[in-house]
Amino acid sequence: MHPFRKLIRICCLVLLAGATLAAAAEYPDKPIKLVVPFAAGGPTDVMARIVAQKLGERLAQPVTVDNRVGASGTVGMMHVVRSPADGYTLLWANTNLATNPALFKSATYDPVKDFAPIAMVGKLPFMLVVHPDFPARTVREFVEYVRARPGQVSYASAGNGTMAQISMELIKSISGLKITHVPFQGSAPAINAVLGGHVPVYIDTVSALKDYAGTQRMRPLAVLSAKRLAAVPNIPTLAESGFPGFEIVAFAGVLAPAGTPPAVVARLSAEIKAIMEMPEVRERISALGTEPLASTPAEFTQFLQAEVPRVAGILRESGATID
Repeated sequence: MHPFRKLIRICCLVLLAGATLAAAAEYPDKPIKLVVPFAAGGPTDVMARIVAQKLGERLAQPVTVDNRVGASGTVGMMHVVRSPADGYTLLWANTNLATNPALFKSATYDPVKDFAPIAMVGKLPFMLVVHPDFPARTVREFVEYVRARPGQVSYASAGNGTMAQISMELIKSISGLKITHVPFQGSAPAINAVLGGHVPVYIDTVSALKDYAGTQRMRPLAVLSAKRLAAVPNIPTLAESGFPGFEIVAFAGVLAPAGTPPAVVARLSAEIKAIMEMPEVRERISALGTEPLASTPAEFTQFLQAEVPRVAGILRESGATID
């Protein structure tokens, strides 16, 4: 290459890099939209609004929550995938991000390739409970009872493809149990079915069940986290109860469209990390039954790369589908 042309090329690259850095330094210069693909008022929405408010304060720009509901979050997720990769449209995602492509034909996104992970901000542990009339008082007794009655015992879930179903399908695959799935349209009707004794077994988040656990209305058998939880310290883990290494948790996190400038992703990640370290934020999120945390973009990416194929495999084994 001619020395003069080479010099021109180097100057262009330097100018381009400078422009990119300048744009990142100016970010944000307008309001940011945080898409929550679920209805307002639920635990997912409440947690998102806590973080959005603090993020807006730190960035000196409004961060508005946009609830885009439909197809278990697919509508909101697809909206973000199709949005400009400029850091002004973000996604508040949960485990549906990983499960929806295996369940919905409309979920044509790739959970790993189509998003730029910014930070995983929480993990939601699960709990296995039974109706008080159910004979088992421990996980071992539960396994023995169900194993002796293949296909005769049923369990409830908040719907096909939810983490409750995924959790039980994993338990089934490990233990060889045959237990019948009864899906409901959401957590509330599933809980009511268990409280009414119509379906004896249920798995849901600790936040959804902790007010019932240990009362005369539901009997907790185990939490599905890696270690015991401060919120319910007397309930053993499934790992302690004969399933070593077992852990199922839902997650909450913030992502941007793929191609978002790395400097913007890094800025958002740093601000969210600072927010998640605030004592008042951690206290409010813990009260929702969620373990607060703040991963790096790289850690969140690694988590998704492992979690997406894992849950997709469990769903394929179960034959679960929605459309």
